[in-house]
Amino acid sequence: AMKVDMVVMRHSASGAPHFLSKHIPAAIVNAGDGTNEHPTQALLDAFSIRERLGHLKGKKVAILGDIMHSRVALSNIYLLKKMGAEVMVSGPPTLIPKHIQ
Repeated sequence: AMKVDMVVMRHSASGAPHFLSKHIPAAIVNAGDGTNEHPTQALLDAFSIRERLGHLKGKKVAILGDIMHSRVALSNIYLLKKMGAEVMVSGPPTLIPKHIQ
């Protein structure tokens, strides 16, 4: 009924933006979904880092703490690597996902 071109969606359920994208023709911006991802925060963080350091390619970034339960950390790892940064994580082994090195 509203025929919007874009939806900015923040939802408590992981995967909700992906689900919505299958049911409406509008572009979906994921503003955080459950414990899954928070790509808009990662974009803001990358922007701030670039403002300070100039670029991300070749930069070494350490993310510390509870990586497993941080959707922001997971999104930052993905985006920073995509932009050429070397990302290292450190924290208790039980709080680092097995697929993150």
